[in-house]
Amino acid sequence: MFEFRRWLNQYLILPMLCLLGVGLALGVNAQSEPLSFSNEESQWIQQNNIVPICVDPNWLPYEAIDSEGEHTGMSADYFQWFSQVTQLTFKLVPTDSWIQSKDYLMDGTCKLISLINKTEDRADHFNFTEPYLSSPVVIVTRDSEGYMDGLKSYGRKSLSMVEGYFYRELIERDFPRIRIKKYQTSDETLEAVSSGEVFGTIGSLFIVTERIQRLGLSNLKIVGPTEYRNELRIGVSKSEPVLFSIMSKAVASIDPEDDAAIVNHWVKVKYEIGQDYDLVLIISLVSVVVLLLLGYRSVTLTRYNQKLSEAYDLLEKRTQELDRISHTDALTSIHNRLRLDETLTSEVNRFKRYRAEFSLIILDIDYFKRVNDKYGHPAGDRLLIDLCKLISEQLRSTDIFGRWGGEEFMILCPATSKEEAIITAEKLRRAIEETHFEPVGHITVSFGVTTVEDGDGEKELVSRADKQLYRAKSEGRNRVCHD
Repeated sequence: MFEFRRWLNQYLILPMLCLLGVGLALGVNAQSEPLSFSNEESQWIQQNNIVPICVDPNWLPYEAIDSEGEHTGMSADYFQWFSQVTQLTFKLVPTDSWIQSKDYLMDGTCKLISLINKTEDRADHFNFTEPYLSSPVVIVTRDSEGYMDGLKSYGRKSLSMVEGYFYRELIERDFPRIRIKKYQTSDETLEAVSSGEVFGTIGSLFIVTERIQRLGLSNLKIVGPTEYRNELRIGVSKSEPVLFSIMSKAVASIDPEDDAAIVNHWVKVKYEIGQDYDLVLIISLVSVVVLLLLGYRSVTLTRYNQKLSEAYDLLEKRTQELDRISHTDALTSIHNRLRLDETLTSEVNRFKRYRAEFSLIILDIDYFKRVNDKYGHPAGDRLLIDLCKLISEQLRSTDIFGRWGGEEFMILCPATSKEEAIITAEKLRRAIEETHFEPVGHITVSFGVTTVEDGDGEKELVSRADKQLYRAKSEGRNRVCHD
């Protein structure tokens, strides 16, 4: 029997699999060293080695619960890696739907949920790690529809959506005219579009691409990006702050090579090869028929795949442009408030994790209202543009410069001590004072400088810099003040 199986493997099964183009899924097998934890974290790991987790049971390629009740998908591979670096055992709590998984996290049946988008409502109940999976959210309609530049072009049409997904909160807030129809699974939302029951649906680019192909819904296509992205994180019950700290460290330590291997593995179609050799001969005998059918199907799908590829390329370009626009100040072309908020949060987290020092400078144009009153708003706009150009030329490539609001600007200076930041601010103050701006002439700017400290959050840091800016204003303007 053994020789027969070896013969089947060598001369029939492997050549047939090559002919069919089926790839064996390799997974991520590299062993990773455990992380260093505080005494409190280490004690928690020893006392709570088994951690119950919940997942979305039907959200491939991100994650699912397979027919044998096992956790599968991208998040399953990530949690294998998290288990290695934390020495924790993650035990799946079976659920029937995403709603049930979220409810289990709320009532304590599970301690964390593997993939979840952060919203204001959810933040009342859960702590969230940094994102470890991200993708655009796209619009899907029948192939007779043309390109759509976001949900603002959607009008009053109907939209299918999985019950409990966070998109509903966003759409009801941002696009109340859209009529939402709820379904239990992502497959059902796509099938509803295909049958004409609803006009369209939205979903993660990875998800809808895999499901359209798997379901054979050749009359569907991606018609454009939405205004949203999936920024998927681990959600941890607020009753488990130490577990949240442990998982935050695990997410921050993800190895880039393992990260790429997991994503590249799951964005492809996965085939599982069984070990029941009693069925192999029967399968081999009908393989020729399968090849003929696949050949016919290949002809049908070639055009569709080409259109899908073109739509994907266009979507990527549109998404990149949308990301640039959403993070750029329209007047001055420097970073806007949104990008500054994101960067400030990132720098604070890096300081907490790695003790990476950085400084913050807030600056404000002195008597800017007089400029608008005397020369008019077009002259005020030109002053802001020219001032931003001057400041950008004086800063390092690593400094983050953006418009905080009105005539107030912020500079984040990574790897910069307070003394170095004061020197930078003073250099800028002199350069601005000595420059003649058309048609306004000479202006002055006041500066507030501070450096990150233990216990700082974003609000505390900005508040200190603001306090120093107000001090500079009250002491006569055109000066640099620091704490």
